[in-house]
Amino acid sequence: LASWLVALVSVKAWGIPFAPSVDVLLAPAAVGLAGAVGLGVAAMETDLAGYRFGWRQAVAALSVAALAVGSLPVLAEVVDGRWGVPASGYAEAAGFARPRAADAGYRVVWLGDPRGLPGRGWSMGPGLALATSRDGTPELGDLWGPAASGAPVRLVLDRAEEQIATGNRPLTWQRLRLGAKRDGTLTALSLLSYGSAGVALGAGVGTMAQAMYACPNFAMAQYDVLMHTSPGCAMRAPGNVQGAFALEQLIDDLAEKLDLDPVVLRDRIDPSAVRRAERRRGAERFGWNRRRPPGADTGPIKRGLGMAQSFWPGLVQSRAACEVRLLRDGSVEVRSSVQDIGSGIRTVLAQVVAEELGLRPEEISVRIGDTDFPPGPFSGGSMTTGSLTPAARKAAYRLRQRLMAEAARVLGAAPEALTLRDGQVFTAAAPANGHPFRDIIRKMNREEISEVAHRDADYGGFRAPFGDGGGGYARENLGGVQFAEVAVDSETGVVRVRRVVAAHDCGRPMNPLQIESQIHGGIVQGLSFALFENRVLDRHSGRMLNANLESYKIAGAYEVPEIDVLLLQNYTASSATDAAGVGEPANIATAAAIANAVHNAIGVRVTELPMTPARILAALGKPQPRG
Repeated sequence: LASWLVALVSVKAWGIPFAPSVDVLLAPAAVGLAGAVGLGVAAMETDLAGYRFGWRQAVAALSVAALAVGSLPVLAEVVDGRWGVPASGYAEAAGFARPRAADAGYRVVWLGDPRGLPGRGWSMGPGLALATSRDGTPELGDLWGPAASGAPVRLVLDRAEEQIATGNRPLTWQRLRLGAKRDGTLTALSLLSYGSAGVALGAGVGTMAQAMYACPNFAMAQYDVLMHTSPGCAMRAPGNVQGAFALEQLIDDLAEKLDLDPVVLRDRIDPSAVRRAERRRGAERFGWNRRRPPGADTGPIKRGLGMAQSFWPGLVQSRAACEVRLLRDGSVEVRSSVQDIGSGIRTVLAQVVAEELGLRPEEISVRIGDTDFPPGPFSGGSMTTGSLTPAARKAAYRLRQRLMAEAARVLGAAPEALTLRDGQVFTAAAPANGHPFRDIIRKMNREEISEVAHRDADYGGFRAPFGDGGGGYARENLGGVQFAEVAVDSETGVVRVRRVVAAHDCGRPMNPLQIESQIHGGIVQGLSFALFENRVLDRHSGRMLNANLESYKIAGAYEVPEIDVLLLQNYTASSATDAAGVGEPANIATAAAIANAVHNAIGVRVTELPMTPARILAALGKPQPRG
């Protein structure tokens, strides 16, 4: 049977043009070969005609709709722009290292699955298994059995490997066209993008264009272009960072053509009440009324103000679960297989459980990253906090009910007459006299109480399912508005970001200090993306030439501006905690806000990233320095 099945298999292979960059793949010679093998640009060109027709069809549909109500719309302006965004890689300031041995002949083991799924381990060879750590670094994992195998183990990437092997934010080329009435009302929007994640897929530009602004007619075509480079990955707000860079500049161009303030235009076309409040509060804190017309500054140092907005869907993974254990010695332990990749979920879990049990967060022990624990949510999509904290609170509430039953037996009171606060149990009969929490627990007739709870759907259900049935889209999306102030040296082309005001929402803020820290990180990453980061490839081999922290530039402490964060509390009554994430939204608008500020400073658009001194001088029509 096997031989018969093999005989039925037909394998065909084609050569595809060597393409280390998008412009090479889009060359005419590549188009013909791509058409012959059914890949690449030929199909794109065919669909491109549909894209153009889609644009004309959108305008025609607009006219028909207007005729039906007896008034013709006036397409006052059509703005058209093209934007280029390079690939950017991971450039961690501190590597994640756990070396077992440094001698040659080591085994390399891949680990760090962000999904937090249950299971015991994965075989990595004779006597070597990947399992979870119980020696102080649970979020990173560990190796059991290396001594038995006799093989030294290395768990660290050097700088070059980190850039080449861990993925990158895909590069994109976009064209956007936007039609509007004289009052700013959008009438039609079209998007065409070519993106490349190297030898992988997933190089789209997100959902910014179709989701953020009210527009009755929309046409879109997004294409992946395969190149001979290392694969891309889903990096912080995948697609939407690139999409915002183009869309938010186009909206500012429209505002300029209509002689409208960019904030006023967005007030007219953005249906989000949350972002409207963020614009108002952010503009007031930032001093937006100081903004002058583009290029108004005299002298070599040009100052400019710009703003841009974020859109990110509210994502929830309803398979997430959490266990809360109360031991006889009075200790409280929270367990979940979730990872903490920098968001501070361990601290937030301690806060939620402590609040429900009337304790201090430091009295709660949080154990995570162990796949023997209840399944945690995926560490991505800004969904961790919103997916796991309701389950933690529910488990703590159930445990509290059982604890009150035990305390009622010990104190001879009805459970409903008892309260927990400040580490003590109080009775209604003697509200001023508390009984120490741990004294009550020591009198339990069992060694521990444990409760496990799962994340249910939002109250009222999800807006739509997400993934493979394990989650959904919340009814409230996540917003965010950022304002940037820059100073551009028109003689050297150097851009300095002086100040950023960021107004963001994430439901009910669980830990404002941590949230502000995440927003700071997103802004610094966005600034680095806007001004410095650029992957340089060998055009003959596709290899990265600057896979280091010397020639792959990133923002340092000197480049970090003054950052002012405004948190908008948006209680939607959708879950037990009303919490949501902020990791992605914090990073989406920054590059676009800086680009709009640069335009306001020098009066011309810079449509490619990074906005290096050479690109600034070229935009100003000035000779560029050699070398």
